[in-house]
Amino acid sequence: MEREDGSSGLSSAKPAPSLAWVDSITWEAAHLVVTSKQASSSFLRHNLHVGLFEASRILDVLEVLGVVGPSAGFKSRKVLLDGKGLAELERRRD
Repeated sequence: MEREDGSSGLSSAKPAPSLAWVDSITWEAAHLVVTSKQASSSFLRHNLHVGLFEASRILDVLEVLGVVGPSAGFKSRKVLLDGKGLAELERRRD
């Protein structure tokens, strides 16, 4: 089925978007989370010396990146990537 513009609506393969917008503390947190297999705001606050808001923001960005799963209330988030997966993700960084 074609769209009005004549396209099929199927997306063509596009290069993955750049991750240059991700700040250095978030990459540091990603490494910390992947190596320790722990992903909670209290863990990040203690290890990165950031406040609660910053730790929560970092976890939300890590979720968008696919490093951790969604928030589970006060429980630690599930770590979704291993070291190899994180290395692949970092290759998209400019």
